[in-house]
Amino acid sequence: MGTGFRIAIIDDLGSGENSRSVLAELQPAFMPVDMRIVRNLDRKERKQRRLELLRRFAQATDSRVVLEGLETEAEAATARRLGVDLLQGYLFGRPSLTL
Repeated sequence: MGTGFRIAIIDDLGSGENSRSVLAELQPAFMPVDMRIVRNLDRKERKQRRLELLRRFAQATDSRVVLEGLETEAEAATARRLGVDLLQGYLFGRPSLTL
């Protein structure tokens, strides 16, 4: 019998050494990818390979990858080409506070 709740998000995936073990244990619904991986994604093949692995892992575990910090059309186009469907960052709008 399940507990009735799920882990929604692990913040800043890819920024720490324990990311893989945390992912395996918690099985989050969403995996936000740290902007250090996103920055210059269109020009760095190694980052593209890492993102592709994360996307395949997410797909295999019924999770979704969220790319944080997108600032250029080239980064977004590369992310879409790699199959990432949840994108956020200044490219799409500046943060705002609504009270």
